[in-house]
Amino acid sequence: MMTIRRLSVGSGYKYLLKSIAVGDGAAGANTSNLVRYYTETGTPPGVFLGAGLAGLDGSRGVKVGQKVTAENLKRMLQDCADPITGEVLGRASNAKAVGGFDLTFSPSKSVSVAWALGDRATRDVIYRCHEQAVAAVLAYAERQVFKTRSGSQGCVEEEIVGVVAASFTHFDSRDGDPQLHDHVVVLNRVQATSDGLWRTLDSRGLFASAVMLSEMHQGVLSDLLTAELGWDWKPHARRSSPVAKWEVAGVSETLMEEFSKRTADIVAAKDRLIEQFETDHGRAPTDVEVLKLRQTATLATRHAKQGRSLGELTNDWTLRALPYLDDEPTSWVHELGQKNVAVFSSHDFGDDILRDVANASLDVVSAKRPTFSRANIQAEVFRQLQSVRFVEPAERLHVATRATDMALAQALRINAPSLHHTPRFLLRSDGTSKFEATGHWRYTTKTLLDAEARLLSAGQRTDAAVVSRKTVATVARRPLPGKTFTLSLDQARCVCEITSSGRALDVLVGAAGTGKSTAMAGLRAAWEREHGPGSVLGLAPSAAAAEVLGEDMGIDADNLAKWLYESRQRGERTRELQGLRDRVRHNRVEVRGTSQLRERISRLEGELCR
Repeated sequence: MMTIRRLSVGSGYKYLLKSIAVGDGAAGANTSNLVRYYTETGTPPGVFLGAGLAGLDGSRGVKVGQKVTAENLKRMLQDCADPITGEVLGRASNAKAVGGFDLTFSPSKSVSVAWALGDRATRDVIYRCHEQAVAAVLAYAERQVFKTRSGSQGCVEEEIVGVVAASFTHFDSRDGDPQLHDHVVVLNRVQATSDGLWRTLDSRGLFASAVMLSEMHQGVLSDLLTAELGWDWKPHARRSSPVAKWEVAGVSETLMEEFSKRTADIVAAKDRLIEQFETDHGRAPTDVEVLKLRQTATLATRHAKQGRSLGELTNDWTLRALPYLDDEPTSWVHELGQKNVAVFSSHDFGDDILRDVANASLDVVSAKRPTFSRANIQAEVFRQLQSVRFVEPAERLHVATRATDMALAQALRINAPSLHHTPRFLLRSDGTSKFEATGHWRYTTKTLLDAEARLLSAGQRTDAAVVSRKTVATVARRPLPGKTFTLSLDQARCVCEITSSGRALDVLVGAAGTGKSTAMAGLRAAWEREHGPGSVLGLAPSAAAAEVLGEDMGIDADNLAKWLYESRQRGERTRELQGLRDRVRHNRVEVRGTSQLRERISRLEGELCR
């Protein structure tokens, strides 16, 4: 996976400086296979990456893979300067500016576990594949994602030569678990291809493409490891997401949990914060609030890294793994490989297959988002292809691009066209205007627009049932059912507006903590007082939300998808039952078949009475 965070000017580099190796290995020793770091403390020095290196050092360039010194990194992130000469690139930065972006590439837990327990040769292979996957994703992002802007208020999108980046390899988590990962620090200065000037990176496209690049990294790394080691992969359920995570086949959940203490600590701390939030606010936190609570838990459980050598770490990891393995760890790692895994090229995917991938991706994304970008669709395409192994990364990217194009061909672009008159020199090769940011084009589907039209129509109808204002006033003066408090004046007004509007659809919008749940409980009390018990049905988009809604309103609430499915099933059973009754009533069946029909009728009647 890949995550992104901003690095502020002046202080963003300090964490990385602390972790650079300071061991006692011979100066100039070959560090490509991490041999030195089995005995030295710390981690390897960073290395330069990116096509943008060509414009550094007075256009003499810097070689990819050249060692990054502390002074190089300080110049990059403190001064936004050329790491070799110290010359400021573009405009000078202020103290609050962003100096760069930390793109952290982490293989899945099973890969880190196998790397931690394998022999040195196997570790070197895994590490080499990890490096190649990072390089492949970074190169793709340079071609398709990274941009800069020029003109008044940055109105023109510009292509770039490439990025200037420094990659730092780390071995473990803060709790000492195996976690092979690279921090790829991308300088917030890029050189435009049009005029050679250095400008800030347009980070909007980078953040918008983060999930897509993360899914690409997972697939590319899996392909490389299968090609080198013969590994197979299997999906595992996540704790808090319906999206499966793909792990190396043969690495057990219990072994991965043993080496996931950091995650367990964060989850436990987050759960405690959620409980405290519910006590303090009398409600469950929203999804955004849960995310903030998790971030708080992450910081609260963060321990200082120990700076142990890789040799010490691997000895410790081996001892921890022994209770979970039937064989010696290095032998066990060897047994993970040499599987007969089928691999494919882009030629194996005809249009019919890719159309299925495109349709599935479009359905998944449009079910979660009313509007979406190309990156949203492409991320889902990569997810749909995670079970497939490709002969090389370029083949995976080619297939994903074709499927994404097919999906977007069925979608509707809804961005307003640029109002600028575009001179020829500001047109891209495909004829589109540079005034329009490619990564920010928004799409929707006809299905979504039709659903929106139905909702708008329902919101304009005024022939629905109502509740009298007198009933609302009566309810507002008394404590709510199961509560010790009454509606506030604003909540009573809200209930009155909804119940007396006569609209078939009403929408209540309010920030978290403004009393929406209490207002809904009042609405239920008023409605049932006039229309009878059971006349209010609670529906929510998830089972967890339905549980909270039911508790707040004092009724049984249901998952919307489940309720729709069961309602459709009930409708189909009702129609079938009526048809069978008609056949028996009009004697349109043979006598010997009548008993079977009556048995089916009886069974359907029983199901509909539940």
